[in-house]
This record gives sequence, structure tokens and C-alpha cells, in this order.
Amino acid sequence: SLRGFFMTPKQNDVYLVIQEWWKKFGYAPSLNEIMMITGDRSKSNISRIIGCLVKQGALKKHPTMKRTVRPAHMRFKDVN
Repeated sequence: SLRGFFMTPKQNDVYLVIQEWWKKFGYAPSLNEIMMITGDRSKSNISRIIGCLVKQGALKKHPTMKRTVRPAHMRFKDVN
């Protein structure tokens, strides 16, 4: 997890999936890919968790583009 942020175990799992996916592939995983890795069966639940993490400031995302959610500490050129 990220220092200074309280995360539930499920939020932490989703955060780590996104962080590791970025490190490996250079872009965000889809909701289906996150579901597959975490074992969750609800796309809306994953979306809700991501929304909570964005609201907390642990993740950032571009409001109109897909696959832009990323850990707030990561930088990339295409999406601000």
C-alpha cells in the first residue's frame, strides 16, 4: 500500500494490481483484468474501489480516457 493512505485489504489488492501492471506493461489494466487477478466477480465493485482510491488521492485517472488509472506517484507523458 501507500504511505499515508488507509486502504482496506481489497483496496490494497486493487492498488497493487494496478501498480504492478503499470510497471510491467506501461498502461493500466482493464476492469476485467483486475477482476481476473483479484478473483472478484463484480466489475462494478472494482470500479467502486478504484473510485474510492481516486477520491483518497492514491490513484489518478483521466476522466475521459480508458486505461489511464495509475498510482498517484507514477508519471507518464500521455495522460496528465
